[in-house]
Amino acid sequence: HSTVFVNSKESDLATLKKVISSEIKSREEVIFIPLMDDYDLTHSHIYDLSNTRTNLIVFQNRLKSRSRIIFKNVSDFTLTLVLFPLLIPIMLFIAYKIKRDNPNEKILFKQKRLGKNGGKFSCYKFRTMYEDSDALLQEYLKMHPEEIDYYKIYHKYKNDPRVTKVGYFLRQTSLDELPQVFNVFRGDMSFIGPRPYMLNEKEKIGED
Repeated sequence: HSTVFVNSKESDLATLKKVISSEIKSREEVIFIPLMDDYDLTHSHIYDLSNTRTNLIVFQNRLKSRSRIIFKNVSDFTLTLVLFPLLIPIMLFIAYKIKRDNPNEKILFKQKRLGKNGGKFSCYKFRTMYEDSDALLQEYLKMHPEEIDYYKIYHKYKNDPRVTKVGYFLRQTSLDELPQVFNVFRGDMSFIGPRPYMLNEKEKIGED
């Protein structure tokens, strides 16, 4: 008597049935993971109902756990209160640099993004582009058409003419995203969670 483990990941249902039926005839037990399409069994419980010789697989959606939601909201709120005193001097310095290099530009940039349950909210960042950026880009692409193909592959330009001198540094260090701490404080975003998708990306990410 022995035990065999069957890797069902690369098998179809018919093949899996055939292998299990063949192996169970000469084995004490056959161990395999049920085929569940793309479902992840990591956050699930399997209960053995010994009186009926039946197993129940219970999936958990931790995003719907009331206690976890409260804990996460309290954690985000508390962390923002702790970080504010540390971030304010840095944010004031960045605001000063943006205003000094481009006196006519606004310090903050806000854009509508997708939030919880597909709702929209204003996401804040430090401004890293010139306000007349579209005109600058069109003129630049006329002179450098190869940048169009580069953008199709990498979704960015090698030398983006819209980005200011300070903006390059802020983007490389991700400091342009510091104002999003206000979004976390308001409950629009979370410190740990999905990125705020653009509105035109809604179809790409799908209903799920």
